[in-house]
Amino acid sequence: MGSRRVGRGLGAVGLALALLVGMGGAAGAKPAGWRFEGTAGAEVAVPGGWSVNDYGCGMSGRPTVVRAEGMRNLCYTEEPADKEVALIGYRADVEYSDQVEQLTGEPVVTKVSGVAAERLAKRLPDGRYAGRVRIPSRDLVLVVRTLSETRTRRILDGFRLARTDAKGCPTESKRAKAGGVKGAKFVPAAPASVSLCYFAGGEYTDPEYVADLKKHGLKLAASHRLKGAKARALATALSKARPGPNKDAPKSQCADGVRPVVPDLALIFRDKAGKRLGTVFATFQSCKGRRLDNGKRKAKVTEKLLFLMMDPLKVGYSWSALPAAKSGGQG
Repeated sequence: MGSRRVGRGLGAVGLALALLVGMGGAAGAKPAGWRFEGTAGAEVAVPGGWSVNDYGCGMSGRPTVVRAEGMRNLCYTEEPADKEVALIGYRADVEYSDQVEQLTGEPVVTKVSGVAAERLAKRLPDGRYAGRVRIPSRDLVLVVRTLSETRTRRILDGFRLARTDAKGCPTESKRAKAGGVKGAKFVPAAPASVSLCYFAGGEYTDPEYVADLKKHGLKLAASHRLKGAKARALATALSKARPGPNKDAPKSQCADGVRPVVPDLALIFRDKAGKRLGTVFATFQSCKGRRLDNGKRKAKVTEKLLFLMMDPLKVGYSWSALPAAKSGGQG
């Protein structure tokens, strides 16, 4: 992760903090038993047993990695003084706590995946070892607080940028294309894995943002990979989706303005060798264009299917149910 700054005559605490700031291994490395979690084109290695998004309202004391929480409940839960946490994302979404404000001092200039970055570390008054890596050109930041100097350093070392993340998802929506599904079924019948790639689409009414969106697409917000029986169960459920797109939401639920419809979720099906079997888009947070799309055919999103697709991602999302159709099903 770049240079190490260790001065002469450092005491025990000073040396520990210098080692925290310095690189403890190969940049972007993943220790045995750890996994990568990420958002917005960046990801970080965390211990395999850590949960996802157990933070904010109602948080527990368990260790967690926080990325793309999405819609949150409006309440306040104080962060336990012994909670271990790694927060990754855009600066405005991550740097909002008192603990971050305590990370003061001159950062070390370094690089993350070849991109200029700043790294800083400090031991907090509550005893935890904290660190931060910023990538100014991407407006991205990683903030870490753990009970172990070594664990904090390893997490900081595991920060990297990616075009395709560890879950098999492209980190830009413009590189995700629906299609490739063969046969009569709507989705591949027995995939070995399904990558759930959440781009947090929807409707965007600001003309300037719309123009940028058409040119660059959306960054990956969150991802997860289902394997084995879980992947096959989702494929089975999706194969039973009713044909045809969903009805548009009532105008009373929609804002006026320019509205390009952007898919919320790309589901990438793969075989045991990792070969792509097909990609299906799910669009559900917009007023128009709500549907499942396999590149050739459309099918309906339902609340049940939405739960199966989105629950593994551990993010907040929106869904506006329409009045029941005459058949008793949901449009």
